[in-house]
Amino acid sequence: MNQASGQFLVPVLVKKRYNLTRKTKMSRRLTVTTIETTKMSSKGQIVIPEGIRNKLGLKPGDKFLVMGDKDVLILKMLSVPRLDEFEGLLKEARRRATAAGMKRADVARVVSEARSRR
Repeated sequence: MNQASGQFLVPVLVKKRYNLTRKTKMSRRLTVTTIETTKMSSKGQIVIPEGIRNKLGLKPGDKFLVMGDKDVLILKMLSVPRLDEFEGLLKEARRRATAAGMKRADVARVVSEARSRR
């Protein structure tokens, strides 16, 4: 523990990681370089310590995916993909839709149904 800042330097081995888009198990070594403590307010708000916010370049309004299980809480930063990344995602989605036998009319029907449920 770094006495001046209250930070811990800890290596962590993650045995199983799930790729949510492909539902396959993968192994990966994850090194946690900074651990700080925080607490939850009566409104359910959690402050991300300043050192971590600065290190990760977090700004007000940034969005996160929140996952929790037993005594573990994980915040995953969400970011808008770059245009070239988005085009790659779109190409892959079209490839999978074609492989599954989907047609443009199927997509239009599902979108229309989802919009009518609002």
